[in-house]
Amino acid sequence: MGVTSIVAAGRRLVATTLLDRAVRQEQVTTRDGIGGSWSGWQDVGPKVPVRFGALSEADSAGRSVRPAAGQLDGAPGGIMLAPLDSKFAENDRVRDVRTGRIWVILGELTAPSTLAVVRRLYIREA
Repeated sequence: MGVTSIVAAGRRLVATTLLDRAVRQEQVTTRDGIGGSWSGWQDVGPKVPVRFGALSEADSAGRSVRPAAGQLDGAPGGIMLAPLDSKFAENDRVRDVRTGRIWVILGELTAPSTLAVVRRLYIREA
């Protein structure tokens, strides 16, 4: 199996596996026009193909995930697969475009490999 066929297989995997979409969110504050302000969350950046799923026993057995900064309840609630070149980072807040559910990225477990095509991100509901 040559490199070209391995890359093609990886691209097929991403195209057929990452069927959900997620978008990163940032907190914004705007003035309300009467001396106060309003704070909320706004989508930023592109909608990225991802796959949301539950943690399997293999994911959670014997592995610890460092809670994101400021998060008291750091227990992972699920996993999000994302393209290897995606810009998601620990403590990012992401919105599932299909369901509207909001998740916080707690950490990452992507095995170091030159053949990797997806990132495995631990998430919990915000």
